[in-house]
Amino acid sequence: MRLEQLYYIVEVDKQKSISKAAKQLYISQPSLSSAISNLEDELNTKIFIRSQNGVEATEAGRIVVEKASRIVQEAEEIKNMFTEQTVKGNINVTTMPAICNFIILEVFSSFKEEYPHINIHIREEDNTNILRELDSGDTDIGIIGLCDYEKKDFLVKARKNNIYYEDLFLDELCFYAGPNNPLSYKHQVSIEEIYNYPLVIYKNNVSDKDLEEFGNTKHLNILRFNDRESIKRMASQGNGLALLPRVMSLNDIYVLSGKLVPLDIANLKIPLSIGIVYKKSYLPVIQKEFILYLKNIIANIIK
Repeated sequence: MRLEQLYYIVEVDKQKSISKAAKQLYISQPSLSSAISNLEDELNTKIFIRSQNGVEATEAGRIVVEKASRIVQEAEEIKNMFTEQTVKGNINVTTMPAICNFIILEVFSSFKEEYPHINIHIREEDNTNILRELDSGDTDIGIIGLCDYEKKDFLVKARKNNIYYEDLFLDELCFYAGPNNPLSYKHQVSIEEIYNYPLVIYKNNVSDKDLEEFGNTKHLNILRFNDRESIKRMASQGNGLALLPRVMSLNDIYVLSGKLVPLDIANLKIPLSIGIVYKKSYLPVIQKEFILYLKNIIANIIK
């Protein structure tokens, strides 16, 4: 009997689902099922049964889970006695631009407050490079944005490289105009009106396929930049319309100060799935904790 097996059965009992528990534990569903089966064989008793409500503990399993819960709690208390003195290390996070200033910095400050000896290194890259860095081990956790048309292919590549993807929230691409742009005063604008202005976008994060959503791309005057600040500055000064995730508008200084105004486009939505990626192999406890912080902060901000 191993301590991790006790953690597993406690989480399964909490979630009432093998698949949900596996996600919370950051292991595969077959691995979790196998670990529980091995424990049941060792104890010569059935711990869980399937029911209409999911997975439920048997009568004997309830006793096992209750005892396991006490052991797990004691183990956590022992760990917490020395957490502040002993938890050290590095977490490398690579994120798509425009998400970095919104989410990651929120996580950074609260996480560093509880784990002051953990060094968090944050970099911005496009989706392709994030996948490459995960595969090479140059980063631990990635945060990406996927349009609907590219999500399927990305997930296939991720699975081939033993990389796990999980949705965090659903966003959309949005146009932003400067305060002196005539479009900033309109409740809703048309695609035809968009054609009258240069489109300011990321060099690597917005593809020709994305732009096809706006109709015939020959009507578009496209300006590409490598950094978020240049894109926002160009749009705020009236030199074009910025194309960025809508989530950026929640706490971006340009939007809050009125230097950029998000626009609603008639009959056009470009969904953008924001997700987290990491290697399916063993994930250190401190990285799991960082992911939980990330999820909790997102849940509090995006409702």
